[in-house]
Amino acid sequence: MDKPEKRKKFLDRKEAVKYIEAELTKGTPRKDILQQLSQQYYGKHSIAMLIASIPNPELKRKYKILNDILLGLLLLIILNKLWYSVILLSNFSFAAVPFIIQLVFNIYFAYEVTKYNARIYNLIGILALVGIWYLISNLGDTANGVAIILGVLLNLIIAILAFYLSLKIFPNYGFFGPKKDAKGNIILE
Repeated sequence: MDKPEKRKKFLDRKEAVKYIEAELTKGTPRKDILQQLSQQYYGKHSIAMLIASIPNPELKRKYKILNDILLGLLLLIILNKLWYSVILLSNFSFAAVPFIIQLVFNIYFAYEVTKYNARIYNLIGILALVGIWYLISNLGDTANGVAIILGVLLNLIIAILAFYLSLKIFPNYGFFGPKKDAKGNIILE
């Protein structure tokens, strides 16, 4: 009697992530994981993107201290934004709104850094560079040049750390998504 053919289903992201992490821990090559998951789920391209965005456990361990430093710097910014927001809100100032919006985004970024989300590292780096540009453009408009210089240095350190960690922890993930070969196939090393 023949076995019934197993039907494919739509990608269950949580289930797939657990499976990918378990297989990477065992040392299973990413291409083999893609092959196995492609037999279970529709969307080979989506599966490949997911596999590329999950770090190897060894790389997570190797770069944990630097990732924690990045997280600590983000938490420092969160505390700074929270402090400014409280001060501005206590004075009933609408100037608190941008600080609150930035606070929410920074909390989100910090959360994603704890989860080692591949997409967030380059975004943090880009936003830190934008922050540097903004701070430098306001250097002549304020009497507190020391605070601006410290802000520029903090943003520079965050940008360097974010880009460096993105390159090292996620070798299969490029600047805007998974790396692809000349044919447009996602590279899984």
